[in-house]
Amino acid sequence: MDCLLDELQKNPQIIGMRLSPEQCAQLIKSIQRFGSINMAGFFEDISPSEMSLMHCAQIHADNGSALTVNEAAAELNISVPAVSRTLRSLSERGILERRTDDADRRSIRIFITEKGSLLLKRNIEKCFLALNAVIAPFSDEELSTMVKLHSKFTQALADYVAGLKNEQQKHSDN
Repeated sequence: MDCLLDELQKNPQIIGMRLSPEQCAQLIKSIQRFGSINMAGFFEDISPSEMSLMHCAQIHADNGSALTVNEAAAELNISVPAVSRTLRSLSERGILERRTDDADRRSIRIFITEKGSLLLKRNIEKCFLALNAVIAPFSDEELSTMVKLHSKFTQALADYVAGLKNEQQKHSDN
């Protein structure tokens, strides 16, 4: 990302004529600052990726089902080996349990433990407290605008990436 920001600083015209040089500089500084925020240590006793897997397992438990490693990978949009590594770490600490599926011995089911549920709950509460503190300086109108813009930006990015994947698929089919 830094190399792209360097190029943008050298030539603000890269992103077209839609931003003034001042706006371009402000955007670059904002992106750099956002990217430099280190969230390590924010969560209590877990990493953000561990929290994601725990939350996924908790949702399935709340719905009366158990999550498979493949389902977790699909839901979290990460690789099966990444889920397996995270699961191993959480299992060793008694936060999640891995059990072989009785119906399909090749499949591993993920269960959140009571310790894991309590840890997840504390961390979710911590996230909400932090979010409330972060958004406190914003007016209702600013928050509404931020939500709309973030949603629009995220959708535009998702659409663009999906288009790239479709193009790559077309070229690989030929």
